[in-house]
Amino acid sequence: MRKPNQKQRIEIAEKIRNSNPRNKTFEEYFEQAKEIIRKYFEPLNEICGYRNQRISIKLIEVDLKNGKTYRNEIGECLFLQFTTDGYIVVVGAGHDYGLTENERYLNVKIIRHLKKEWSTKAILLFVTGVKQVVSRSGAGVSGCDHIL
Repeated sequence: MRKPNQKQRIEIAEKIRNSNPRNKTFEEYFEQAKEIIRKYFEPLNEICGYRNQRISIKLIEVDLKNGKTYRNEIGECLFLQFTTDGYIVVVGAGHDYGLTENERYLNVKIIRHLKKEWSTKAILLFVTGVKQVVSRSGAGVSGCDHIL
């Protein structure tokens, strides 16, 4: 199966939005996302990881407008970013989270097409005891600057 192209991904986002109308507050959706993360990631704390290292999970709620980078946290960084009404827009890895408005990013194109706005709240998940993917650190579109 081929990865959908940009136009198809925008259409997919539109279908998701249309079939999932918002009926809760942002905070309720944010808490629900944290509960799901805990449900599926916390059991990993029970097992041995890469090279017999203990897997550990650290979930941090962040306010992206404060400019803090969290690069000193230990472990692989996974992140979720939301719209102001609670849709999850980005699930990513690395430290390229932020409140970009640069239209070279597909996420920005999707948000604008759907007439949504970034929430400044995000979830960062740091996972230790897994094999690091150093070659993908800071992945993203070359030459695009983030606000962070």
